[in-house]
Amino acid sequence: PAPTAPPPAAAGASSAPPGAGLVPVRVLMKFDDGKAAAIKRKLLEVSGALRGEGHAAALPEQRERALARLCDSVAANAGGDAGEGDDAGEGDTGGVEDGISAALLALSWPSGRRWPALDLLRLAVLRHAASPCWDAWADAASFGEGR
Repeated sequence: PAPTAPPPAAAGASSAPPGAGLVPVRVLMKFDDGKAAAIKRKLLEVSGALRGEGHAAALPEQRERALARLCDSVAANAGGDAGEGDDAGEGDTGGVEDGISAALLALSWPSGRRWPALDLLRLAVLRHAASPCWDAWADAASFGEGR
């Protein structure tokens, strides 16, 4: 007799957990881990690509510079991996606020491209939590208005 194929799996049944293979975990990272220089590089790459595509959510160069300064500030506050232009450090609450505003605007990017902005915001919250700019943001009625 010919070999028989195994019975088909029930609809929706799977031996792999949901999302398996989508996010291969190669190295365990803590919530406050992050490479600000790599995030900066990716943010500028995505922003430039969106501008090149004529996408409505593309950031102007001024906002890109604010993102870059925030990345540098986040790196400086981590005590490591700072990229070029390490002049955005402690006490630069205006720069931090402008960078956060630009990162919030980047959340309007297409869903597959907004993750570096989320990473930057996560690190900014963790590394600038004591910054006076957070008080202003907590009191603000809306993000990015008047900028």
